[in-house]
Amino acid sequence: MATTNPTITSLTSINPTHAPGLTTALASATSAFAGATQDGDLYQYSKSIAAASNSLAVISAQAVMATASGADKSSASDEIMAAATELVKIAYEDNMYRADLNMGANVFFCVVFGLLMIFHFSVAGYFRYWYYFVVLGVGSGLDFGGYLARCISATDETLVDPFLVQIIVLTIAPAFIMAGIYYMLGRQLVYIGSGYSWLKPRWFSYIYISCDVISLVIQAIGGGMAATALTANKDTDDGTHIMVAGIAFQVATMSSFLIVGGNFVARSWFRASPEVKFSLGNLFALAFHTPRGKELQKKLEPNYDPKYAHVRSRKLFPFIFTAIFAGTVLIYIRCIYRLVELSEGWTGYTIRHEAFLFCLDALMVFLTCTIFVPFHPGFIWGHYHPTLSFRNKKQPESHDFDDNEKLYGDSNSNSQYQNPSEGSAGDAEKLHRGDGSLKSGERTPEHTTTQYDIPHDEDEVPYHARTQDAFADAEEYTQQQRDPYALPLESPERIAKPQDFTAPRDGTQAL
Repeated sequence: MATTNPTITSLTSINPTHAPGLTTALASATSAFAGATQDGDLYQYSKSIAAASNSLAVISAQAVMATASGADKSSASDEIMAAATELVKIAYEDNMYRADLNMGANVFFCVVFGLLMIFHFSVAGYFRYWYYFVVLGVGSGLDFGGYLARCISATDETLVDPFLVQIIVLTIAPAFIMAGIYYMLGRQLVYIGSGYSWLKPRWFSYIYISCDVISLVIQAIGGGMAATALTANKDTDDGTHIMVAGIAFQVATMSSFLIVGGNFVARSWFRASPEVKFSLGNLFALAFHTPRGKELQKKLEPNYDPKYAHVRSRKLFPFIFTAIFAGTVLIYIRCIYRLVELSEGWTGYTIRHEAFLFCLDALMVFLTCTIFVPFHPGFIWGHYHPTLSFRNKKQPESHDFDDNEKLYGDSNSNSQYQNPSEGSAGDAEKLHRGDGSLKSGERTPEHTTTQYDIPHDEDEVPYHARTQDAFADAEEYTQQQRDPYALPLESPERIAKPQDFTAPRDGTQAL
């Protein structure tokens, strides 16, 4: 790899009293070099020989200059300059970063990532989101450790251990953050309706989290190999190439995530209701929950799973898609930067200029972690967090109940919504499309005994109607039956009031 070596030195003299010690060091290094066989040992001894011999050359030329004049003095001055330049080159090669680190910027990012680490650990613990406790807390904690190591290196840039710590932990930290983002969108599939996604919630989360773990392991293996090689003064290319492969796999996973996640958002926003069509204006309105976006959301709400209406009613819920995709794009930019940086090697142009690190790595990860301060899952979903697992679907999901769920319980009882996840995404789309409906006798995979015809007139049947037997005798659902953005028809006080269940509601006398 091409590197830039310094050509200017501020060295003017060496104390002549160091000559005996330098002579001894030169003899010892020369003797050891003759018997060395390992590349790392040969490299270290050769540097020691070069440093001692050039130092002695400076001392010798200084003695000549003290008594010489004219051409001899000029020649001695040139010898000093040449030897001093070689000494600076040796010192430059000992600098692990090949640059002078900016202490102020590294301290700043060390502090802010430390605060973010404390925040994510505390909030995730309070809401008992243990998964996010690990991924977001550890992700920001690794960045804190990386910039702490750089602060230590700023005091002595020849230290190997802090250099290895910072380059490895800063490389793998975003993988933890992305694991949190993957799971967030997986939960959104549940809260909106899994029929709008190509993948079911379980598979969505586990596929992408597994890919994230694979990329993390690859990067860690490559980092360990490169660190071992660097410590032994060997070639680090093999380990570096493995790290690059791990980051490339992470970028490919994120690209797929953006496509699949974007498709889910498009389906749930612009294919759930015939009243909401795609346009840039509608996209902006829904993404940032403008007044227009609130109106559109009310039209979409009846087509979503009423079981989670209490979760969707939370103030920050409409912003989660924007937060997820903003964080993903920021980490995506950071990964592209790391690909370029490590492809150039550990002495390339990009890694030797700290401004790239601060702008394209530190800032991107900082902004991502900061986005999930106001939009932390605990603030968006509350204490309600059913688990995603591969258990039998007949078993009830375990979760903590949110206060809003109690208020929405009765109001959801009249809904005819059937979770489309029981069928395929294609079946759900067929049931939702506006240009027609299921043909007579056509069945979804789970309906094998009873057949229903769904009229073509969208005004005759709710847009989210389903053909499940359990809902065959249900009353027709209309938007007026439940306002998803208001309290239930009965107030909490009315619900809590004791009622006489012995009196029949149809007006007949009790037996």
